[in-house]
Amino acid sequence: MKAIKFLSMLMLAMALPMLVSCGDDDDEPLESVIIGKWYSYKATVSNSYGKRTVDVAQNGEYAAFYMEANFATNKTVIVKSWLESEDEQSFYWGEQNCVYTIDDDEVTIVDENGEKAVAKYYPKDNNIVWTLLMIDPNTGQLLTTNLFFRK
Repeated sequence: MKAIKFLSMLMLAMALPMLVSCGDDDDEPLESVIIGKWYSYKATVSNSYGKRTVDVAQNGEYAAFYMEANFATNKTVIVKSWLESEDEQSFYWGEQNCVYTIDDDEVTIVDENGEKAVAKYYPKDNNIVWTLLMIDPNTGQLLTTNLFFRK
């Protein structure tokens, strides 16, 4: 009987280290999380009339919002998106070479022309939200678009 009690206590002692969980303080730094290709998958579009959320895919009704961002370790990012032609008559699928910096949970992206965009990383959802301000070509109203990216 003592042997059974001893063996059960020994097995319990051996199992205890497996019950210890890791805390949230071991989160990976954004500098390593961000490396790789991110794809937009939804957008929230807001104007003075309200806000709506749409699914974003490379093809389809909301393809104009679709973007890809490929972050490299050397602080460069290639952003693929729909770009306006020089004559402002059409759009084409193109890419821009940009650089990025990280400050806490914010990523600042600067394109070749010096224009900046700020994105915020949300570790709980493992996504990046990029806020874009645009003018609606149909109404002339300011549109605020939050573009959600995931790997």
